[in-house]
Amino acid sequence: MIPFRLQQAVALSLTGNPARKYRFGAVGVRCDGAVVACVNGGTKGARTPSMHAEARLSRKLDRGSYVYVARTLRD
Repeated sequence: MIPFRLQQAVALSLTGNPARKYRFGAVGVRCDGAVVACVNGGTKGARTPSMHAEARLSRKLDRGSYVYVARTLRD
């Protein structure tokens, strides 16, 4: 059985840019119980991890948080 938060990450990854070969979705649960989520973004001409779903999510989390990441292929 797939955990509910991982199912949420999969659903988020499917909302990403359909032109990409694969898409990421990430869901995090903070220590205070708040749920935060991010998808991959893109920056024109720059190869930087600042727009990766995991990097964007880590800015919203605190120590001891749980993270669920899903990567889905285009086909």
